[in-house]
Amino acid sequence: MPKGISIVRWNNQLGPFIEFSYPDNIILSPQQIIQLYTSQTMGDIATPRFTTFGTENFKVASYFGGLQDPTLLILFLGKEENADYFRNSLIDAFISMPQEKSLLGSWSLQFLQKLETSSVQDLTTEFMKKLSEILYEIHSQQISTLNPVFNFESGLKFPQLSDSLSINNIELNHLLEQLANLGYLIREIQDCYYACPDCSSARLQLKSTCKICNSNALERTLIIEHFVCGTQTIGKRFITSGGMMCPKCNIPLKSEGIDYSNLGLFYYCHKCKNFFNNPNKFLLCYNCRSKFPEENANLTSVIGYKVDKEKIDQFITNSDNFALEEASDHP
Repeated sequence: MPKGISIVRWNNQLGPFIEFSYPDNIILSPQQIIQLYTSQTMGDIATPRFTTFGTENFKVASYFGGLQDPTLLILFLGKEENADYFRNSLIDAFISMPQEKSLLGSWSLQFLQKLETSSVQDLTTEFMKKLSEILYEIHSQQISTLNPVFNFESGLKFPQLSDSLSINNIELNHLLEQLANLGYLIREIQDCYYACPDCSSARLQLKSTCKICNSNALERTLIIEHFVCGTQTIGKRFITSGGMMCPKCNIPLKSEGIDYSNLGLFYYCHKCKNFFNNPNKFLLCYNCRSKFPEENANLTSVIGYKVDKEKIDQFITNSDNFALEEASDHP
């Protein structure tokens, strides 16, 4: 039986890193982590895939989530074990894997216990039933294109299927990727969004701070300069009930270009009283409170699918021949 499990995630600054391992005696060096991640993704982060890898020290079966979830789930095996036996159970486990780090310990134990108590055939049959259910639903609704809808609560959702199937959104997304690997669906990138590099949440807000004192007390406003005393400040401070007047020297302003100048729109800092064109900007994640520049955010593609109607029709008429083997012409 498998000796342990590791979960490797991607960070734009750190690269691949181990988020969780069980048991504790599974220790990989940074070089081994990079070797495993790059060998298992094959340099292509777009396509989910099951792969195997072996060295003198260890043998693994792994599943990589692809563009929507570039996480690598690694199962450490004995040298005598056939990695292909664990293909479907590993994919199924990836689908159910929690994002929260605090839940990974109990989830890993349950997964390893399931491998001990269930036969490979049982796990394969369970996984095939889920894929078959989706194919039958696509066929019965005569769906030609699966269009995703994104929201912050549920992430990517396929309402054409999720409203009629008892499969949660995360699991459905991964199952659709497997059907694309098998050639029943054809991937299409339809949109994209930024996600937090630390927790993958899309609950982000663009924030601005003062370039001089780093304060958040900014206002984008018109700036006026009074020629006589040289005052440059927020335009609304010149406005009084009797007309325009300099807030510093109290001299009335009558004519633009003669008494004062409209300098245009600027960012004004209410803390240090300076104004400027471009403030410091960063993204704030409302899920984990991480702060990071825009270039460090993960650009996540929103993938929809075209349906290969002919292939699904063949499956419906001869479903006994359905096999979970990745087609060579659909990597």
